[in-house]
Amino acid sequence: MANIRNFCIIAHIDHGKSTLADRFLEITGTIEKRQMKAQYLDQLELERERGITIKMAPVRMTYKLTTNDQRPEAVNQKSSVVSRESSSSEYILNLIDTPGHPDFGYEVSRALEAVEGAILLVDGTQGIQAQTLSSFYAAKKSGLKIIGAVNKVDLFQQTRTETDITRTVSDIAQTGAESSRLDSVIEDLAYLIDCSPEEIHKISGKTGQGVRELLNDIVARVPSPQAYLEKSQQLSVSSRQLSVFSRALIFDSFYDDHKGIIASVRVFDGEFTQLEDVFLIAAREKFRVKEVGYFSPSLVAGKKLAEGEIGYLVTGIRLQRAQTSSFRFFLSGQSR
Repeated sequence: MANIRNFCIIAHIDHGKSTLADRFLEITGTIEKRQMKAQYLDQLELERERGITIKMAPVRMTYKLTTNDQRPEAVNQKSSVVSRESSSSEYILNLIDTPGHPDFGYEVSRALEAVEGAILLVDGTQGIQAQTLSSFYAAKKSGLKIIGAVNKVDLFQQTRTETDITRTVSDIAQTGAESSRLDSVIEDLAYLIDCSPEEIHKISGKTGQGVRELLNDIVARVPSPQAYLEKSQQLSVSSRQLSVFSRALIFDSFYDDHKGIIASVRVFDGEFTQLEDVFLIAAREKFRVKEVGYFSPSLVAGKKLAEGEIGYLVTGIRLQRAQTSSFRFFLSGQSR
């Protein structure tokens, strides 16, 4: 688990979450350039028509550090467990892109339960907005490591050429005002997160400026996953019984005509394999896992999903037998 980082991007609507996710996909080589398109993770037809994210989108990326910096000890705020950085330079980054519109706040809340860190993204031209605050407080309540980033800094930059001598005094004054505005947004975000302005990343999701440095910071500052046991009273299972089961959170689900309900999961304890019997707690439904795998962002089948990983399980359950909204935690029938 030491080389796994689970995180999401949270922000106000139109502050550039999906565009930033595009740059992550490019830098990590998850999507080839010839296949790349704007807002790649927004796959729903309605999302592409309206230009907004409606459904959360998970994706697994493999990333190699570009620096020799080694991370010091870090504390996992969810479990208060100290974890150490692995000597390996290759990391699995599990990203969940979330909606920014307040009508889809439930999607954000589910994503926050599945990760250890969050990028709080702010549009440098607009500053902190209502949904910025809402998402921040939700992430803080979940105990996530929050990394601040100000987007669209390319709009504040002007290429200087020899013709700049012809710029008027008013042009120069306007440039100074814009720079001051950007500094003000950075200071506001730093104050909100309670960090120094130097820790806020200045990025451009459009040009890719500062994005690689942001990825490096995610590796350095977001804790690796830790075994997490929810209070046994909430599950009506004793601690002794709970310890022998594999457990995962279903943070999303969707229906496939051929495979039935496919659950997007975060594994907290143990592992899940194909043909394993699993019990859904909320739905009181038992099923045998037809397939396991991860999002790349398309479905990629694998042998198992281990502790700390994010991926999917093909349940084979039809809508007549269970509603996707009833999914929450589930236990496997096999002991560890």
